[in-house]
Formats: sequence, structure tokens, C-alpha cells
Amino acid sequence: SIGSFRSQLIHNKLIFKVLHDQDTLELMDQEERDFILEHIPDTGEFKGQDQVFQKVLNNKDKYIMKPSDMNVARGVFVGRDLDQADWEARLKEAFDKDYIYQEFVEGYRRPFLMGADRLEPRELNGVVGIFMYGGSFAGLYTRIGDENVISSVSSYRAANLIVR
Repeated sequence: SIGSFRSQLIHNKLIFKVLHDQDTLELMDQEERDFILEHIPDTGEFKGQDQVFQKVLNNKDKYIMKPSDMNVARGVFVGRDLDQADWEARLKEAFDKDYIYQEFVEGYRRPFLMGADRLEPRELNGVVGIFMYGGSFAGLYTRIGDENVISSVSSYRAANLIVR
């Protein structure tokens, strides 16, 4: 494995749940708590009691489902991309299987110039990745696409790669 223990902590999506835990919030000052509550989507483990299942089932447009420790969006599905029957079927498969539910955050849509023969503006979703190396900013990588999940398992394009 490449990367330190620190990179694994942030790689595992349970960190978002831990940041919202009351015990964690009590360790922080008010500014830090406010930052988490304002910028980190509400996240929980998708397991245990039926009320967890029902909460997510009955609010499909509010949630995105993610395996706790996978990458490149494998296994990720978004409630608003599915009808209620498909959402329920997928939830039944994921329940008690190391998944998290997370509040869906509407990404930004911006016009990008697209086209083979002639460039025309097209509204697309975007995800910006920030890269660090040796504790310093090393670059940006932006993925754009039509779908709510923008990764190598979906159709996407790289919009820029900036490395210093």
C-alpha cells in the first residue's frame, strides 16, 4: 500500500460520520464545530436498526450511498438517480454491508466549452480534487460530466490538471 496511516484515515468515508459524532464535536471549539456542521454533509453508518433503513428509504432524494472504504466511486449510488423501487432494492443489498448514507450535496454546474468540430458551451457537473505532496499544495484536478457521480466508473472528462 502506498501512503501513510494519515491518508487512510481520510480515505475511509467513515471519517465524515466520526466528525459529526457528539463525542468528536465536544473535543472541538465552536469555530471548528460550526465549520463541520456547515461544510461536512451529515453522514451515518447504514446498518443496525430498522429506523436507519426507513430513514434513508423514505428520503431517497436526500441521500447518496457509498461503500465505507472503496475508491473511484465503485458501489456508489444516488437516490435522485433512481426510482423508488430501484432505490429500495439497492438499499436492501447494501444494508449491514459496510455502507454509509450521506446527505447528497448538489454540486456545481458550469458551462464548459465542448465539441469536436466546433466548441459550444455545455452545462456540466464538476468535482475538483486538491492534491497535496510532502504537506504542500501540489495541484488541482477537475473532473466534469453529466451524471451526479463523476468518476472513472462513469462517463467523465478531465477539465484541467494543474501541478506546481
